[in-house]
Amino acid sequence: QGVAAALDVPLERIEVRQGDTAAIGSGGGTGGSSSTIISVTTIHAATEKLVARIKALAGHLLEAAPQDIALRAGGAEIAGTDRRLSLSELAVSAQGGAIPPERRGTLAGQAKFADQIASFPSGVIVAEAEVDAETGGVAIDRLVSMQDVGTVINAQLVDGQMQGGIAQCLGQALIETCTYDRASAQ
Repeated sequence: QGVAAALDVPLERIEVRQGDTAAIGSGGGTGGSSSTIISVTTIHAATEKLVARIKALAGHLLEAAPQDIALRAGGAEIAGTDRRLSLSELAVSAQGGAIPPERRGTLAGQAKFADQIASFPSGVIVAEAEVDAETGGVAIDRLVSMQDVGTVINAQLVDGQMQGGIAQCLGQALIETCTYDRASAQ
């Protein structure tokens, strides 16, 4: 989503490849909620470099300063004008042609996999439950959750993560055998 927004292209034009060591030099795989903070941070850094490369190349070809280049509708244009090049045209141009040798290469942005990012989430969940004294059955009458999730990139994924976490907690508390040792607090 972030790459599509930065390049102003439809999300369907973005392809995500993971786990392909022939194409990707390094990575750390998925790891629950840390996947977003680590992957998005790395992708954002690479996208910033890509955008800078596009603006520099488009600026050179359109004879404008990179800061005057805007990315819109799958292309780069001089802001406020109709002078533009598509991203496809820029990718082809980056390989040679009228581009000085020092500016040639792929139209890409790279960043090192950011696998050491600290996150300090916080939240609270309160549940009102009734316990049937005869059967031991538990009914959750009401459950309220408030979480600081940081910047929301995809609300549907956040909802799924929160609901999954709550379901896991309820499962541990109500159905799984969790024992508590008073002597060691374990």
